[in-house]
Amino acid sequence: RTVRKHSPLGLLPRALLGSHQWPFAAATRARTMSWELRLWLPTLPESLRDVDFSKVERRTDLYALGLGDDVGVKRRNGTDLEIKRREKRKKRGAEKWRKTKVEATEEATWISCEKQRAKCTLPPPHDNIKVEVADVRFENGVSSKSVAFEKGKPHELYAACGSVMGLGEDWTADDLQGALGPAGFVGGYP
Repeated sequence: RTVRKHSPLGLLPRALLGSHQWPFAAATRARTMSWELRLWLPTLPESLRDVDFSKVERRTDLYALGLGDDVGVKRRNGTDLEIKRREKRKKRGAEKWRKTKVEATEEATWISCEKQRAKCTLPPPHDNIKVEVADVRFENGVSSKSVAFEKGKPHELYAACGSVMGLGEDWTADDLQGALGPAGFVGGYP
């Protein structure tokens, strides 16, 4: 059994969306992002409920639909257009993405996503790991929490995740899925 990966949008299966043409122009700026391990779950783990998040960002992003699990396209705060392509995915869910700024050349199907997110650094021994916690709500009524472990190598992200989720160090993908519950999953975009 492997960790479930689903689009948090909770929309029609991609097969029902039909074929699509790529509605975006070629980009001039691309950058490889750090590894991240993103969890989607109905509530925050107890260990993150009292974390002091000093800066909360609120924004609404628009996401293009029907482009596949390895591609994410959004208008950040409704304006700047970004494409993220997943370059690698590890067994326990750590992912490496490449982000590109582009311009739209034709219409795409979009869904609105309201976000409230905050970032912090974990205490030692995981003090090099950044954690982003987000409360997201899509225009179709789907709501979720997202916890992303960032800025580390996969083994460092896994150690931090194991600590936060109460799994210890040698957890498996099945252990993590059990901790996330039936509505939770690992990975994906946004």
